[in-house]
Amino acid sequence: MEFLKDLNMVTTVLRIAMAIACGGVLGLERKKAQQAAGMRTYMLICMGSAIVSMISQYMYNYFSESHPDAERLGAQVISGAAVLAALVVAKGGAIKGLTTAAEMWTSACIGLAIGIGFYWGGIIGTVAIYVIMTVFHRIETNAVLKSAPVGLHISARNRQSIITAAQILGDMGIEIFDISIERDMGDLLDLTSDSSTMEMCLGTIKLRTKDYKQDEIITKVLSVEGVKSARYQG
Repeated sequence: MEFLKDLNMVTTVLRIAMAIACGGVLGLERKKAQQAAGMRTYMLICMGSAIVSMISQYMYNYFSESHPDAERLGAQVISGAAVLAALVVAKGGAIKGLTTAAEMWTSACIGLAIGIGFYWGGIIGTVAIYVIMTVFHRIETNAVLKSAPVGLHISARNRQSIITAAQILGDMGIEIFDISIERDMGDLLDLTSDSSTMEMCLGTIKLRTKDYKQDEIITKVLSVEGVKSARYQG
Protein backbone atom coordinates (compact mmCIF):
# COMPACT_ATOMS: atom_id res chain seq x y z
CA MET A 1 0.00 0.00 0.00
CA GLU A 2 2.99 2.30 0.41
CA PHE A 3 3.25 2.41 -3.38
CA LEU A 4 -0.14 4.15 -3.57
CA LYS A 5 1.13 6.97 -1.36
CA ASP A 6 3.92 7.82 -3.80
CA LEU A 7 3.38 10.26 -6.66
CA ASN A 8 4.01 8.54 -9.98
CA MET A 9 2.27 7.85 -13.28
CA VAL A 10 0.12 4.99 -11.93
CA THR A 11 -1.02 6.76 -8.78
CA THR A 12 -1.72 9.95 -10.74
CA VAL A 13 -4.08 8.08 -13.08
CA LEU A 14 -5.67 6.24 -10.16
CA ARG A 15 -6.29 9.37 -8.11
CA ILE A 16 -7.76 11.33 -11.02
CA ALA A 17 -10.00 8.38 -11.99
CA MET A 18 -11.26 7.99 -8.44
CA ALA A 19 -11.94 11.72 -8.15
CA ILE A 20 -13.92 11.65 -11.41
CA ALA A 21 -15.93 8.62 -10.26
CA CYS A 22 -16.75 10.03 -6.82
CA GLY A 23 -17.62 13.47 -8.15
CA GLY A 24 -19.75 11.93 -10.88
CA VAL A 25 -21.84 9.90 -8.46
CA LEU A 26 -22.60 12.95 -6.33
CA GLY A 27 -23.20 15.21 -9.33
CA LEU A 28 -25.58 12.82 -11.09
CA GLU A 29 -27.74 12.68 -7.97
CA ARG A 30 -27.86 16.50 -7.91
CA LYS A 31 -28.66 16.68 -11.62
CA LYS A 32 -31.58 14.29 -11.21
CA ALA A 33 -32.82 16.55 -8.43
CA GLN A 34 -32.80 19.38 -11.03
CA GLN A 35 -30.08 21.37 -9.27
CA ALA A 36 -27.88 23.81 -11.18
CA ALA A 37 -24.65 21.87 -10.65
CA GLY A 38 -24.67 18.48 -12.36
CA MET A 39 -22.49 15.45 -12.94
CA ARG A 40 -19.76 17.03 -15.03
CA THR A 41 -19.50 20.08 -12.76
CA TYR A 42 -18.90 17.87 -9.74
CA MET A 43 -16.44 15.74 -11.73
CA LEU A 44 -14.37 18.76 -12.76
CA ILE A 45 -14.27 20.31 -9.30
CA CYS A 46 -13.44 17.01 -7.60
CA MET A 47 -10.72 16.27 -10.15
CA GLY A 48 -9.30 19.79 -9.89
CA SER A 49 -9.08 19.41 -6.14
CA ALA A 50 -7.26 16.11 -6.57
CA ILE A 51 -4.79 17.74 -8.96
CA VAL A 52 -4.13 20.54 -6.50
CA SER A 53 -3.46 17.99 -3.75
CA MET A 54 -0.99 16.18 -5.99
CA ILE A 55 0.64 19.50 -6.90
CA SER A 56 1.18 20.15 -3.19
CA GLN A 57 2.77 16.73 -2.78
CA TYR A 58 4.94 17.28 -5.87
CA MET A 59 6.10 20.68 -4.66
CA TYR A 60 6.88 19.31 -1.21
CA ASN A 61 8.97 16.54 -2.78
CA TYR A 62 10.96 18.75 -5.12
CA PHE A 63 10.78 22.39 -4.02
CA SER A 64 10.25 22.56 -0.26
CA GLU A 65 13.93 23.05 0.59
CA SER A 66 14.98 25.42 -2.18
CA HIS A 67 11.69 27.37 -2.41
CA PRO A 68 9.80 27.12 0.89
CA ASP A 69 7.16 29.69 -0.19
CA ALA A 70 6.49 28.22 -3.63
CA GLU A 71 2.97 27.07 -2.75
CA ARG A 72 1.76 30.61 -2.08
CA LEU A 73 1.89 31.58 -5.76
CA GLY A 74 -0.17 28.52 -6.73
CA ALA A 75 -2.81 29.41 -4.16
CA GLN A 76 -3.18 32.84 -5.74
CA VAL A 77 -3.58 31.35 -9.21
CA ILE A 78 -6.36 29.03 -8.04
CA SER A 79 -8.15 31.84 -6.18
CA GLY A 80 -7.96 34.10 -9.22
CA ALA A 81 -9.37 31.43 -11.50
CA ALA A 82 -12.22 30.88 -9.05
CA VAL A 83 -13.12 34.58 -9.25
CA LEU A 84 -13.23 34.44 -13.05
CA ALA A 85 -15.39 31.34 -12.89
CA ALA A 86 -17.78 33.09 -10.51
CA LEU A 87 -18.17 35.94 -13.01
CA VAL A 88 -19.19 33.42 -15.69
CA VAL A 89 -21.86 31.94 -13.42
CA ALA A 90 -23.21 35.30 -12.23
CA LYS A 91 -23.46 36.87 -15.68
CA GLY A 92 -26.94 38.18 -16.37
CA GLY A 93 -28.16 37.60 -12.82
CA ALA A 94 -28.98 33.95 -13.49
CA ILE A 95 -27.18 30.74 -12.58
CA LYS A 96 -25.69 29.64 -15.89
CA GLY A 97 -22.39 28.25 -17.08
CA LEU A 98 -21.52 26.26 -13.96
CA THR A 99 -19.81 23.54 -15.97
CA THR A 100 -17.82 26.11 -17.95
CA ALA A 101 -16.82 27.81 -14.70
CA ALA A 102 -15.68 24.49 -13.23
CA GLU A 103 -13.72 23.75 -16.42
CA MET A 104 -12.00 27.14 -16.19
CA TRP A 105 -10.99 26.53 -12.59
CA THR A 106 -9.74 23.02 -13.36
CA SER A 107 -7.77 24.24 -16.36
CA ALA A 108 -6.02 26.71 -14.06
CA CYS A 109 -5.05 23.80 -11.82
CA ILE A 110 -3.66 21.97 -14.84
CA GLY A 111 -1.69 25.01 -15.94
CA LEU A 112 -0.25 25.23 -12.46
CA ALA A 113 0.76 21.55 -12.59
CA ILE A 114 2.51 21.94 -15.94
CA GLY A 115 4.16 25.18 -14.86
CA ILE A 116 5.94 23.54 -11.92
CA GLY A 117 7.00 20.51 -13.96
CA PHE A 118 4.28 18.04 -12.89
CA TYR A 119 3.81 17.18 -16.57
CA TRP A 120 2.06 13.82 -16.39
CA GLY A 121 -0.48 15.24 -13.94
CA GLY A 122 -1.31 18.06 -16.34
CA ILE A 123 -1.52 15.80 -19.39
CA ILE A 124 -3.66 13.16 -17.69
CA GLY A 125 -5.88 15.88 -16.27
CA THR A 126 -6.35 17.45 -19.70
CA VAL A 127 -7.40 14.13 -21.22
CA ALA A 128 -9.77 13.57 -18.31
CA ILE A 129 -11.39 16.99 -18.82
CA TYR A 130 -11.94 16.25 -22.50
CA VAL A 131 -13.58 12.93 -21.68
CA ILE A 132 -15.79 14.55 -19.03
CA MET A 133 -16.93 17.33 -21.37
CA THR A 134 -17.72 15.00 -24.28
CA VAL A 135 -18.41 11.38 -23.32
CA PHE A 136 -19.90 12.08 -19.90
CA HIS A 137 -22.12 14.83 -21.31
CA ARG A 138 -23.90 12.16 -23.34
CA ILE A 139 -24.12 9.79 -20.38
CA GLU A 140 -25.46 12.53 -18.09
CA THR A 141 -28.09 13.71 -20.56
CA ASN A 142 -29.36 10.20 -21.35
CA ALA A 143 -29.60 9.39 -17.65
CA VAL A 144 -31.36 12.60 -16.67
CA LEU A 145 -33.80 12.47 -19.62
CA LYS A 146 -35.54 9.56 -17.91
CA SER A 147 -36.13 11.30 -14.59
CA ALA A 148 -36.06 15.09 -14.97
CA PRO A 149 -36.70 17.76 -17.63
CA VAL A 150 -33.71 18.63 -19.80
CA GLY A 151 -33.32 21.84 -21.75
CA LEU A 152 -32.88 21.50 -25.52
CA HIS A 153 -31.52 24.71 -27.09
CA ILE A 154 -32.61 25.30 -30.68
CA SER A 155 -31.45 27.81 -33.25
CA ALA A 156 -34.01 28.31 -36.03
CA ARG A 157 -35.07 30.71 -38.75
CA ASN A 158 -38.35 31.59 -37.02
CA ARG A 159 -40.51 30.91 -34.01
CA GLN A 160 -42.77 28.52 -35.87
CA SER A 161 -39.88 26.11 -36.53
CA ILE A 162 -39.28 25.77 -32.79
CA ILE A 163 -43.00 25.33 -32.10
CA THR A 164 -43.22 22.72 -34.86
CA ALA A 165 -40.26 20.83 -33.38
CA ALA A 166 -41.99 20.81 -29.99
CA GLN A 167 -45.21 19.53 -31.55
CA ILE A 168 -43.37 16.70 -33.30
CA LEU A 169 -41.63 15.69 -30.08
CA GLY A 170 -44.98 15.76 -28.29
CA ASP A 171 -46.51 13.50 -30.95
CA MET A 172 -43.66 11.05 -30.28
CA GLY A 173 -44.82 10.73 -26.67
CA ILE A 174 -42.04 12.92 -25.26
CA GLU A 175 -43.15 15.04 -22.30
CA ILE A 176 -42.85 18.77 -23.02
CA PHE A 177 -42.73 20.93 -19.90
CA ASP A 178 -41.95 24.36 -21.32
CA ILE A 179 -41.19 26.22 -24.54
CA SER A 180 -39.42 29.59 -24.43
CA ILE A 181 -38.24 31.90 -27.20
CA GLU A 182 -35.16 33.77 -26.05
CA ARG A 183 -34.50 36.02 -29.03
CA ASP A 184 -36.12 36.79 -32.37
CA MET A 185 -34.18 38.72 -35.02
CA GLY A 186 -36.48 38.11 -37.96
CA ASP A 187 -37.08 41.85 -38.42
CA LEU A 188 -33.37 42.35 -39.14
CA LEU A 189 -33.29 39.85 -41.97
CA ASP A 190 -33.16 42.51 -44.68
CA LEU A 191 -30.20 44.25 -43.01
CA THR A 192 -27.72 41.43 -43.62
CA SER A 193 -26.17 40.34 -46.87
CA ASP A 194 -25.88 36.73 -45.72
CA SER A 195 -29.26 35.87 -44.21
CA SER A 196 -28.69 32.13 -44.64
CA THR A 197 -26.14 32.10 -41.81
CA MET A 198 -27.92 34.49 -39.47
CA GLU A 199 -29.44 33.22 -36.22
CA MET A 200 -32.96 34.65 -36.35
CA CYS A 201 -34.45 32.82 -33.41
CA LEU A 202 -33.17 31.03 -30.31
CA GLY A 203 -35.41 28.94 -28.11
CA THR A 204 -35.42 26.26 -25.43
CA ILE A 205 -37.66 23.23 -25.06
CA LYS A 206 -37.71 21.46 -21.70
CA LEU A 207 -38.48 17.79 -22.19
CA ARG A 208 -38.31 14.35 -20.60
CA THR A 209 -38.56 10.86 -22.06
CA LYS A 210 -37.91 7.25 -21.09
CA ASP A 211 -38.20 5.89 -24.63
CA TYR A 212 -35.73 7.93 -26.69
CA LYS A 213 -32.02 8.71 -26.44
CA GLN A 214 -30.65 12.20 -26.91
CA ASP A 215 -29.25 11.52 -30.39
CA GLU A 216 -32.64 10.35 -31.64
CA ILE A 217 -34.29 13.53 -30.38
CA ILE A 218 -31.61 15.76 -31.90
CA THR A 219 -31.96 14.02 -35.27
CA LYS A 220 -35.73 14.49 -35.23
CA VAL A 221 -35.48 18.18 -34.33
CA LEU A 222 -32.87 18.86 -37.02
CA SER A 223 -35.20 17.35 -39.62
CA VAL A 224 -37.69 20.18 -39.05
CA GLU A 225 -37.56 22.80 -41.78
CA GLY A 226 -35.96 26.00 -40.56
CA VAL A 227 -34.06 24.46 -37.64
CA LYS A 228 -30.35 25.21 -37.94
CA SER A 229 -28.91 23.57 -34.81
CA ALA A 230 -29.90 21.83 -31.60
CA ARG A 231 -27.94 21.00 -28.46
CA TYR A 232 -28.67 20.04 -24.89
CA GLN A 233 -28.17 22.44 -22.00
CA GLY A 234 -24.89 22.15 -20.12
